[in-house]
Amino acid sequence: MLIADTGPLVAMLNAKDQHHEACTTLFRRYRGPIIVPAPIVTEVAYFLQIEPGPAVEAAFLDALARGELIVEATTSQDFARMADLVRQYADFPLGTADASVIAVAERLGATRVAVIGPQKGSAAAAARPGSPARTGHVRAGLPTRPAPRTGPLSGDTAAPRGGTGHDAPRPANRPIQPS
Repeated sequence: MLIADTGPLVAMLNAKDQHHEACTTLFRRYRGPIIVPAPIVTEVAYFLQIEPGPAVEAAFLDALARGELIVEATTSQDFARMADLVRQYADFPLGTADASVIAVAERLGATRVAVIGPQKGSAAAAARPGSPARTGHVRAGLPTRPAPRTGPLSGDTAAPRGGTGHDAPRPANRPIQPS
């Protein structure tokens, strides 16, 4: 499974973003489920509404409705962990959305987190020594896999691995595109 932060999702959907190509490649090649913590959904929609606009924001919401991305609700345990992280990294600052990525990754035992930039990666990696979530620049999340699919989140996925409930493959052949 791959936990997605705001930056890579926005970059994939905004062709003007400097990380667009790398993020599009990441999501096209990744074969497992892509988990989006609930607070990230609102943040992504906010940025997409501003640029590139409502059509792409709606395409993102359609992808969620089709199950191309799996929204992970935040639990009481996550909120407690998020509060700890926000306090611990008050000088960083690490806000609620970023803290949700770390808390959800820790709870699910995620081994891959898609983020952009060394700053988020540095704070996230320091959040809990020994945490299973590896973070860093988005390219660090690229696994060795077969050739890219035809759309950002389309194509067949790897066989389910079992265990977390988030290991089912994503639906095939459904790229995120404005209507």
